[in-house]
Amino acid sequence: MDSFNTKTGFNLGIVSELALHKYVTLRFIPNLSFAERNLEFYFEGVDTLVRKKTIESTFLNFPLDLKLRSKRVGNFGAYIIAGWSYSLDLASKRKTQTSTDPNEQIVKLKRDDFGYEVGAGAEFYLQYFKFAIEAKLSMGTKNLLIKDNTVYSNSIDKLNSKVFLISLTFEG
Repeated sequence: MDSFNTKTGFNLGIVSELALHKYVTLRFIPNLSFAERNLEFYFEGVDTLVRKKTIESTFLNFPLDLKLRSKRVGNFGAYIIAGWSYSLDLASKRKTQTSTDPNEQIVKLKRDDFGYEVGAGAEFYLQYFKFAIEAKLSMGTKNLLIKDNTVYSNSIDKLNSKVFLISLTFEG
């Protein structure tokens, strides 16, 4: 495998926070994510053969983050977050039969993943609601690849999730 192409996805969640201190909250945002990833495989021979495998996933994510806020200045506040997450891939193909035809073979991934995440954001306090924009990086700790002895799984050592997420949050 030579490259892993990033793709955009869509994420929808519900924000819940528990105030631990004036500037520290524990944040839980269960969400549903739709994502697509492409793996490109290059096979060397007389001619170079390129095969692209698309992995579509639907995730249930359960992040638990600690949020450290700055002091509010007028209608603006900034914050940093760090925490852990659990993800469940509802579209996992781990129980699918492996085909003998290389064109029909798929890359199977494990259903469960654990990861850590870090990020930062800015909050804008408007008349009727609070608007926030946040950038977060989430890194999976488990090897998600299922080694099923296909040409595709044998050419990869491991696959870990890496997600960069930009969130827009509206709170009443």
